[in-house]
Amino acid sequence: MGSNAFQHFLYAIQKCGSDGEKLVQKIYPHFDKDYREICAGITPRGLIHIANPSDNIWEVVQAAQKDGNKSKYAMDLRFKNISEIHTRPYWIDIAKEEPLNLRPYQFELAGKALKGHNVVICAPTNSGKTIVAAYIIRQHIYGCIKDKKPFKICFFVPTTSILAQQYKVMQNYLGHCARIIKLSGEDQAPLRESIAENDIIIITPQLIVNLIKEKPIEGYDNFELEPFCLSTFSMLIFDEAHHTDEEYPYNIIMDYYHDLKMIKISKTLPQIIGLTASLGVGKSKNIEDAVNHLIKKCANLDAHFISKVEKNENKRELLEFTSSARDHIELCGRNFKNSDFYKQLTIMMEHFEKLIMEIPESKNDNIDKTLKKDKFTIDFYKSYGNWLFNLEKNICNLSKDALSLNSHQIVMISIQHLKKIYKAIEFLRLFNSTTALNFLIEENKNMTQDDQFQQTINYLQEVEKFPFVSDILQKLFVIIENHFPNNAAESRVIIFLHLRDYAMKLADIINERFPSIKADFITGITKSTEQGGTTPESLRRKLDDFNKGSFKILCSTSLSEEGLDIPKCNLVIKYSYVTNEIANVQRRGRGRDINSKCILITDDEAEKEQERRNIEAEHLMMKALEVLNSMPSLLFKNKIDEKIHELYKKREGERALSEEKNIELKALSSNFRLLCKQCQNLVCEGYHLRTYMSSQYIVVDKTFWDRVETEEMSKDEPGREKTPNDVGRHYCTQKLSNGKTCKFQLGRITNIKDVNFPNIGCSCVIFEETYEEDGQCKSHRFTKKKWIQILSEYFLPTEIKGIDIKEMQLAPKRPEYIVLNPQNISNINETIKID
Repeated sequence: MGSNAFQHFLYAIQKCGSDGEKLVQKIYPHFDKDYREICAGITPRGLIHIANPSDNIWEVVQAAQKDGNKSKYAMDLRFKNISEIHTRPYWIDIAKEEPLNLRPYQFELAGKALKGHNVVICAPTNSGKTIVAAYIIRQHIYGCIKDKKPFKICFFVPTTSILAQQYKVMQNYLGHCARIIKLSGEDQAPLRESIAENDIIIITPQLIVNLIKEKPIEGYDNFELEPFCLSTFSMLIFDEAHHTDEEYPYNIIMDYYHDLKMIKISKTLPQIIGLTASLGVGKSKNIEDAVNHLIKKCANLDAHFISKVEKNENKRELLEFTSSARDHIELCGRNFKNSDFYKQLTIMMEHFEKLIMEIPESKNDNIDKTLKKDKFTIDFYKSYGNWLFNLEKNICNLSKDALSLNSHQIVMISIQHLKKIYKAIEFLRLFNSTTALNFLIEENKNMTQDDQFQQTINYLQEVEKFPFVSDILQKLFVIIENHFPNNAAESRVIIFLHLRDYAMKLADIINERFPSIKADFITGITKSTEQGGTTPESLRRKLDDFNKGSFKILCSTSLSEEGLDIPKCNLVIKYSYVTNEIANVQRRGRGRDINSKCILITDDEAEKEQERRNIEAEHLMMKALEVLNSMPSLLFKNKIDEKIHELYKKREGERALSEEKNIELKALSSNFRLLCKQCQNLVCEGYHLRTYMSSQYIVVDKTFWDRVETEEMSKDEPGREKTPNDVGRHYCTQKLSNGKTCKFQLGRITNIKDVNFPNIGCSCVIFEETYEEDGQCKSHRFTKKKWIQILSEYFLPTEIKGIDIKEMQLAPKRPEYIVLNPQNISNINETIKID
């Protein structure tokens, strides 16, 4: 056995357990000390040297060479186990799928966050902000383990569309470091338990908002529910952090955070990291307003630092990885107005306008003023859509005696037809007569029949033998033809459009015109595939196909402006679609090649002017960032703190007023009735309304099902993935004055605690308030787009209770539709507010 065999034998006995340790101690009291000295003289096979991330590697190597096993970095594995704070990160580096190595400019972006500060990281699209976040998360986890502190990171993404993408990135870089989960409304796992069991939670913000608001239903749930607290997390990361404003869920979450901070309910608060390509300037017109806007955004996020790439050498490196496309505007003519197709549509519009203007009540001056178009709508364009919207609103706001039921229904049905004609003209303006005609034919199947409408469609089918193509579409064809011949293999084009219908139609048109290039579309996942929605699986597949070149033109709504990883693109086209400076930065950033272009194609001078203002606003934001960057850090911190206190006091004041007002508003629900917007028949009484999760507005009235017909949502409908407790829709079945059935959609059907409830859409009904004035009973009618307007000004429904669930359980005609996730009904993960 060689020299010192006896000692080695005793060491083996010692390792057998507590009995072995006692025996060796009895035989050889100073064994440990002597055995260490023996081993020190042997070439150590278990000797390693450990370097922490903050250590200089060269110093560790020198110490190992000079001091050997006496180096402060040395560890003898025969006597000690490597601490988890060392083994876990190093094991990750060896085992993970992708190495997490930052570029110098990314280290600069991460700097403040790595020191534990709350920070907004502002860097261009494709600069790798998500990878920076992954590195920050890893170092945060490492530090917490080292300091023996708990850690849990919540990574917020603004939409479910990019949930899977960010989850994949985190798994690639941190999958062996932490337990990672992505959560959306379709998941069966209970939300609280899923958060408790995982280290990194990638999630949409509304889930957490709902969790914070969650409470047991009185008279139904027989358990105590512990309030959820944001201090559950050690770090909150907000992807696309510019959304932290107003009533967006990001800002609601941060309001709860600021409450914790101000009231000092929790000893520990999570670190806040914001990621964005542009913070924007809002409505700022000058540099002072822009600076104040940025300070408010930082205050909302409790961030005392804005992290940008400032070092010149890092700026040069950043440019190598982020290419910003050059802006260009193509202003086209409006030849659609000269087409026979357009002339026939305007004749049909005049027919319905005449029906509206010839109702008997139009002789009344007040009614005549309500119905009449103003001078700005004569030339037609977007102002016509505004006139239709205001007309519908004003008609619904008239008192019940102002129009007869027949006149109201004539006006409302005519408005519905005019809306369809208006949209057909938009299809004609943007595309061609074929698209406009197909739209009218399809819509006519589901509308109240009108002879003039049908005759016009028949005539247009004859006109379509000589199809018309708009100026703007012809310009697009020229741009595509010029772009692809020389670089067809590697070229990729993204075309941004305003609506999902437009994206779908344009993809079809391009495929017909350029079959060798091929196009496809992506839109949001909150609509059914029949309505142009894109499922998460379909979205991932289409993006992969686009990157591989299976098709080379991607038609998209605003979905792909932010977050989605689309690496290959050298031409970005905004197809008559202009919004704000933040979207402008993000869309242009989609052009990744060095010679990329970003082109606005429009026939509207107003859009051209808005594009110019967006570019100016972008420059204004950059100047404002420079002002903040040159500001002494203490001064900037003070300004942020002042704004935080100012906003907190404002919220406190609003809450106090709201609480007082809510007491009054809860007593007023019996003064209101809800009427069908189209036929004006009763939908429900105000006192039959209840709220659930502060975002669902449901009816508790067994007879409600007698007044509607219902339709079940398909189980694979993408909208149900986001709101699995929505199971169907309901439509008014009451009679119009002409004897036909109304069939106007009133809202959705929502499953709560295994019972289906009618969920009312605020924009689908007329509110009628009854009140007493001068001893007489009077009424007032009005419409609102969102429930928040009702809750803050008119009346406040009470929260749902157990007795309400039992009542609707006994409704004889209740629909028995099945919820998407039966296991998860009692813990609704996400709700979408009905407007």
